[in-house]
Amino acid sequence: MTVAPFVQSWAPLKIDALGIVTMLGAKQVDTWIGRLTYSYITDMLPLLGAFVIAGNSFTEPIPGFVLHNVTDGIVATDLAGWFTRWLLCQNISFSQTTISISLARRPRSRPTFLIAYSLAVLSIVPVMALSVLGSDWWGFANTVAMAVSILVRKVVTELNRTALDVASDEAEATDLEEVKVFLTMSTGQGLIIRTSRAIVIKCLLSTPQIPKSSFYNLIRGLGWLAFGCHVIALGMSSFVVQLITVVIMVSATVLATRGVGDTESRIGRRLLLERSDLEGKAARARLFANLDMTETEENSMVHWNMFPQRSNAHWWSRYQTCKQEKSFEKWGEMLILKP
Repeated sequence: MTVAPFVQSWAPLKIDALGIVTMLGAKQVDTWIGRLTYSYITDMLPLLGAFVIAGNSFTEPIPGFVLHNVTDGIVATDLAGWFTRWLLCQNISFSQTTISISLARRPRSRPTFLIAYSLAVLSIVPVMALSVLGSDWWGFANTVAMAVSILVRKVVTELNRTALDVASDEAEATDLEEVKVFLTMSTGQGLIIRTSRAIVIKCLLSTPQIPKSSFYNLIRGLGWLAFGCHVIALGMSSFVVQLITVVIMVSATVLATRGVGDTESRIGRRLLLERSDLEGKAARARLFANLDMTETEENSMVHWNMFPQRSNAHWWSRYQTCKQEKSFEKWGEMLILKP
């Protein structure tokens, strides 16, 4: 029995492969790929929602985040898209998390680089070979489009990482004075950011500018072309190729959106993000205490409605007591005590 008749005729059921690759997983891919982290498992695997990369929506800012630069008395509501997505994927604890951001140089590890490309070959070549053996040329076109989409995603994300590296270099050359930053997320959690003023301005508040924008747009255009060809070719492919393609893409997307193989603490080759969480009962006042604010900085927090007004003597007296004792462990009990 030859392969071709089986590949072309076997179809025990029908699946909406087009709907799966065009509708499912787009939001998740936007969030997880937009973090710009590197994964030696999923970095070169075919994912759902390829149009997210071609459309560049994974770089757009996410509304609802507010950054309070307590040191300089500045509030910013437009944060870089990569940073907001990175935070959303961190499962931030309520008022217990501190993120320290510093600069360090990291060469790429060759073994992990080879693993990513080997997995890409294993996910594409077998489907391509089956399509050729089964004389399913639509299936062959489908796998070629998948391969092109992978390369487009790789180039686009690498260009964004490189732009962030350039911004990090500029930050290192300008101002490394540390500032006190409190950030509220779109989901309501609050956290402290410990980093320099220049990193805040260059990397966290500004979306990195791609140096070769014309080449970047050309690659994105190629991504749209590959996505269109993939949609058409997959719909015309044999059931066997459709089924295998969907299984591979869904499985890879699940792995990617679970952070499998990710190096979450490294963005590009310069930025190092380290997380720490307070132990014990969550209280925003405990988080504020770690900022060790001056009176001027506390007044800024009052102005931003992050602290109650000075007229609330009950709250302020207990806050100052806990601050002097350097202990906010019993903050909740102290608040309910009568003045």
